[in-house]
Amino acid sequence: MRTLLGLMIALGGMAGGAPAADFNGDGRDDVAVFRPATGMWAVRDFTVVYLGTAGDSPAPGDYDGDRADEIATFRPADGLWSIRDVSRFYFGSLGDVPLTGIGQSYAPSQFFVDPGNGFVGIGTAAPEERLDVHGAALADDYLIFSKRGEKASLVGMVEALQEEIKALKQEIADLKAQ
Repeated sequence: MRTLLGLMIALGGMAGGAPAADFNGDGRDDVAVFRPATGMWAVRDFTVVYLGTAGDSPAPGDYDGDRADEIATFRPADGLWSIRDVSRFYFGSLGDVPLTGIGQSYAPSQFFVDPGNGFVGIGTAAPEERLDVHGAALADDYLIFSKRGEKASLVGMVEALQEEIKALKQEIADLKAQ
């Protein structure tokens, strides 16, 4: 995990499992289990449903754009996608792995990871830098740079801001003196 501007971003999902999901749409991932032997999905304090059979892979995601993830499975044996209350269709073939939770765009307050280059966007689904923030950002911590050039750029910017603050303070003092 990486901490960026006080925001913890976990890339990918759990080892050997599906990515975390927000099934009730409250903006937070829910504690949930999928029991492949029975197709049971249990989402803590929300629901218990049955979808899928032995051999299916959990594939939760916001497939209808309502900002709540749907319970869904992918069947590697034949490429069957089953998305609860949305759709069933075939896409993929034997041995394919479902890609869910990677490179998806969510609400602007959340983030997008471009699987092609690893760039992270907050408030944008098309990040142009390693971290591309569209909108206001509040940082509760400082950044430590490991590249000398980046640190020098930041130091120069801080020094310029300090000079501006000094000049503004002098202008305020001059106005008060009049």
